Amino acid sequence: MNGEDYSIPNMSYDANGNITNLQRNGKTTPSGGWGAIDNLNYSYNGNRLSQITDGVNGNHDVDFVQRGGANYTFYDDGSLKNDANEQIQNINYDTFLQQPIQVQLTDGRTINYYYDGGGKLLKTVYSTGEVWEFGNGLIYKNSQPYQLSMPEGRATYQNGTWGLEFFYQDHLGNTRVSFKANGNQLEKVAETAFDGSGRPSLGRGAEWLRATKCFSEPF
Repeated sequence: MNGEDYSIPNMSYDANGNITNLQRNGKTTPSGGWGAIDNLNYSYNGNRLSQITDGVNGNHDVDFVQRGGANYTFYDDGSLKNDANEQIQNINYDTFLQQPIQVQLTDGRTINYYYDGGGKLLKTVYSTGEVWEFGNGLIYKNSQPYQLSMPEGRATYQNGTWGLEFFYQDHLGNTRVSFKANGNQLEKVAETAFDGSGRPSLGRGAEWLRATKCFSEPF
C-alpha cells in the first residue's frame, strides 16, 4: 500500500464535536499484508452514540468488529445498557457505586461482579461456574491461587508450585516481553509489539493480551 503502513488517513466530526468517520490502515495478515482495516461511520441519537458500521470486510486482531445493527443503548444517566458488537444484551449497575454488577450476554451467559465499599473489584463470577477473586495483588481462580502481581512481573501458580515470570516494559509502561527461567536458560513466554498508534500489532502477543483481559477490564 502507499503511504504509512500504520496510519489514520481520515477523521471527521460533526458540529457538536462527535466523531462521524474514522479510517485506519494497518496489518491485515500475520505474514505482512497491509491495507485498510477500518472505515467506521458513527451515528448518534442526540449526542449519544447509537451505531457504528464498518465499511471494511474481514476481522483483524486489532480492528473494530461489527456484530450488530442498533449497536448501543443507554440508561437516562448515560450509563451503557447494551452493546450488540460485544454481544452484551444488558448491563445492570449498582446504584451507589455506579459500577456494573451483572452483564447479560446475548447467548444467555451472565457475568456478576462484586466490589468493596470503595468500588474495588473483589470477585467475578461467570454463569459457567468459573470464579475469579482479587485482593492485594493476589488472584484466585476457582479458589486456587492463580497469580501474584509484583513490580517486576508476576508469580504464577501451576501444579502446586509457584514460578516467577518477569516483564520487560517500554518507557510508556507497555509490557513488550514476558520471560521466565527454564533450567539454566530464559524462556520467552510472550512478546507484544505495538503499532504507530499504540495499538497491539496483529499476530504478535494477542493471545497473551486476551488472557490478561479479565484482570483489568470489567467485561
